[in-house]
Amino acid sequence: MIPLNEKDKVEMDGAVTNGLTVASSMEMALKTFEKKLLDLGFQLIASEDTEKYEDRIRRTTVSKELVLLAEEVATSESTLFGTFHTWIEK
Repeated sequence: MIPLNEKDKVEMDGAVTNGLTVASSMEMALKTFEKKLLDLGFQLIASEDTEKYEDRIRRTTVSKELVLLAEEVATSESTLFGTFHTWIEK
């Protein structure tokens, strides 16, 4: 994702994060993420490894942060993001 706010563009060139939401399809999840990121001032430019949380935890170990986010999403049905990892291109 890339920042849309001019102030944020000075501080970063982009960011990556994990997102969790309740959705009926992968396409719906991506649309929800895109809208929520826009609300936060970011444009989604790519997604990677979009999958059901249940599939991810069967396949691999996930971070404690992701487990806590999944628990919150399951009870609140909100859309949440993990830590935003930013970078600056030189």
